[in-house]
Amino acid sequence: MDKHDGNQNEAGTEGHGHHKASKGSNLGSPRLFYVLVVLAFAVLAFNQLQISSLQAASVSLAVPLAAAPAVSQPVGGAATAQASTGQINLEAIAEQVIPKGIPAIYGAELGVSFDDPVNGMTKLGRLDDGKGMKDPAANARYVKIGNMISCEYCCGADALVFKNGDAACGCAHSYAMRGLAKYLLEKHGAEFSDEQIVDELSKWKTLFFPKQILQKAVEFEKAGKPLSINDLASNKYRGFKAPATGSAGAPTGLGALPDMVGGC
Repeated sequence: MDKHDGNQNEAGTEGHGHHKASKGSNLGSPRLFYVLVVLAFAVLAFNQLQISSLQAASVSLAVPLAAAPAVSQPVGGAATAQASTGQINLEAIAEQVIPKGIPAIYGAELGVSFDDPVNGMTKLGRLDDGKGMKDPAANARYVKIGNMISCEYCCGADALVFKNGDAACGCAHSYAMRGLAKYLLEKHGAEFSDEQIVDELSKWKTLFFPKQILQKAVEFEKAGKPLSINDLASNKYRGFKAPATGSAGAPTGLGALPDMVGGC
């Protein structure tokens, strides 16, 4: 594009030079003037064609980023793509998958928002001490929930907790998910089922690992599976890949997303 823009500038400069000369001399004939005009329009038309072609072939992601520790950055809003690749519309997928706003019930209580996953992760992580819950009934639910979801994209653990409720992974993402699970069991255990608590953990996990979850969502789309947040982030379909069909690959815009939010 720089080369063509340079040609355009040169053509424009040359045209202006001849036009100025024609005012004070016989060098600028009408025939030469019209030839230069035609050439200028030809260059402009070619440049516009090149621009249109590049726009049609590219996928642009708008990922609002906030400050984050180390090399990781949060997705402060829905990651979107301006174009579709084949039959996979990344923008539509992101709108369904990326949570936004303040979580119902516990969001205002804890001062956390899906729009600020880094601070949310810090606050939720403080609720976990790495141990099981003291109440046996609550701990039984906690262990069940902790084995329904994991932090495979960071520490590679099979679950958040061991069978006794102790932490199975020491990363910040796991602390946040365990902390939220404990809080909901302690404060709202009668309001949330185990599956609903996993849903809430899955929403945060989606924000912690936007690229991986959206890649998995694309695989779901290829396989014709509904985009359930629980299915995407829990252990139920861990490592899921759609059967090979020869269709278009994943949208290239996924590469612009961060691998993870926060530190591992």
